[in-house]
Amino acid sequence: MDNTGPGLPANFAPAARSSPEVLNAQRRKTENSDLFNNIVHTIPDLLLVLNQNRQIIYANRPALDFLGMAGIEDLLGMRPGEAVNCVNAFCPGGCGTSEKCSACGAVLSILASQRGETVTNECRILSRSGGEINALDLKVTAGPIEVEGEKFTVFYVADISHEKRRRALERIFFHDVLNTAGVLGGFSGVMSEEKDPQALRSLAGTISRISQRLTEEIVAQRELLKAESGELRTAPKTVRARELLEHICESYKNHEDAKGKEIKVLPGPEVTLVTDETLLSRVLGNMLKNALEASAAGEAVSVGVAAEGARAVFRVHNRGAMAKEVELQVFTRSFSTKGADRGLGTYSIKLISERYLKGEVGFTSSVAAGTSFILKLPPAL
Repeated sequence: MDNTGPGLPANFAPAARSSPEVLNAQRRKTENSDLFNNIVHTIPDLLLVLNQNRQIIYANRPALDFLGMAGIEDLLGMRPGEAVNCVNAFCPGGCGTSEKCSACGAVLSILASQRGETVTNECRILSRSGGEINALDLKVTAGPIEVEGEKFTVFYVADISHEKRRRALERIFFHDVLNTAGVLGGFSGVMSEEKDPQALRSLAGTISRISQRLTEEIVAQRELLKAESGELRTAPKTVRARELLEHICESYKNHEDAKGKEIKVLPGPEVTLVTDETLLSRVLGNMLKNALEASAAGEAVSVGVAAEGARAVFRVHNRGAMAKEVELQVFTRSFSTKGADRGLGTYSIKLISERYLKGEVGFTSSVAAGTSFILKLPPAL
């Protein structure tokens, strides 16, 4: 096998690629096989044929249509992640070689096929298109095939994004509504035991605000459905960021997940921006909820906002560190360490922050420094 680029860095699968001459020779082998062509043209799903360097040498018409390609010439030599613009594919070694690729169902299936196995996995990909991030949920099957004495991988792909999207949106809705209902229940319990009239009035005001937020969450479900389809319309207004943070933290301090934990609002000047307050509240509420869930009794979660240049930068920090497998998949739509019906908060954080608030969201995590989720927003939508 004629390989190029063997010195490229690879933290998972090998980085080496075949030369154009080898790729074209392999392409001719598959195209000249009558048996192979007769089989693949009867398959309605997406089908790719990969060489031993995981490069595409053949694609059936459904695959070309899905990828928006006119012919195999547009794909020849790419790896699958590169063909769909996976955010992890454009590292120096290419698709499959980054550390994050070690959790990719597609790469794992392909490597298994090279060992002679036929393996099916679900694959969650964040694809970048036109500056936007889109989540793809795919069911992939890879198996070995031999043509004229040379080994290849047949790679089948079924797009299950629609099914995953519907289920994810339902779970996001219940996730967020239950968050707010839990806060409301916590304050109601405190109010039932409070005797001081002034404290009762304060609690009544807080409960009123939380009840309003619960109504907004239910209405917002319709908006999140629009968000996934690109139809959401934002409602920008002037927002005092620190004041908003303080209200969110106040509403969460009696939440079930906050029991025995401290919520700190870090000191600093007020930061003003023009954004959608409802969507920003949802994002920050989910960031705070995730930090509380990840904290042990007696620990503190700190939140803050600061101006960095023209941008407003929000940070939510907890002392715990994420496991490596969580770090690698934290923003994907279907990934959860909490079971099938939980863990959608980070996906909605990324979706809303980047697509609709025009911001950037990321995180840092280490045993020494803990975990911080960071949201950077422009001064105006």
